Amino acid sequence: MAKPRLQSQRRTDTGVHRANPGRRDPQVRLGSARKASAPMILRSPTVDELVSKFLGGEDCTMADAIVPPLADPEAAWQAVLCIMQHKLAEEQISLLAAGPVEDLLAWHGVQFIDRIEAEARRSQAFAHVLGGVWRRDIPQQIWQRVEAARGGKVW
Repeated sequence: MAKPRLQSQRRTDTGVHRANPGRRDPQVRLGSARKASAPMILRSPTVDELVSKFLGGEDCTMADAIVPPLADPEAAWQAVLCIMQHKLAEEQISLLAAGPVEDLLAWHGVQFIDRIEAEARRSQAFAHVLGGVWRRDIPQQIWQRVEAARGGKVW
């Protein structure tokens, strides 16, 4: 049985301050949000999940794996490599360049630029993907290396 609230308490179950009835208390959740639910488990997606969602058109950003706090940029990089093994439509190539590859470079460029350069040397298709990356938030020293790796081809 819940303890009854005292009149002197600041808020009620409706979220209205007793001292200021016109103001809602942000600490009180109303409606269905107040009901108990299963705890949400936060984790970074797996490589297979990232590849499946990208190829299925569900998530073309891979932000869950790239952007903190759940970042697992290694999983995003491995997913990019797996995706590159598929026959991609031009739209998918554009989304890969402007999404995961660009974000990896912006958020984790120092960590991945050597591998990105090596992959561009190994794979003409990947060098082509780099042609669709825009500088945006990529640090200058990383960006210069991206420009060199894509061989001056920009689309």
